[in-house]
Amino acid sequence: MLSDVATYGKQLGRIGKTLAVLLARFHPRRRLNAQEKAAIDALKEMLDKIADVKERHKRAAVRPAAVSSAP
Repeated sequence: MLSDVATYGKQLGRIGKTLAVLLARFHPRRRLNAQEKAAIDALKEMLDKIADVKERHKRAAVRPAAVSSAP
């Protein structure tokens, strides 16, 4: 049924792009603990690796750092 909306790859791509935007705008009110920071770092690393593959195939890629407006 989900494939009637979009392929799994398309769905994951949209989720990844959205997460990259949210990560760039994320400013926690409290300091993250080690597990929370590790989870976010792992997601950023995964999104960067996905962007590497997309760029190798001449496809548009979004990286968490690229959409960031923070220094």
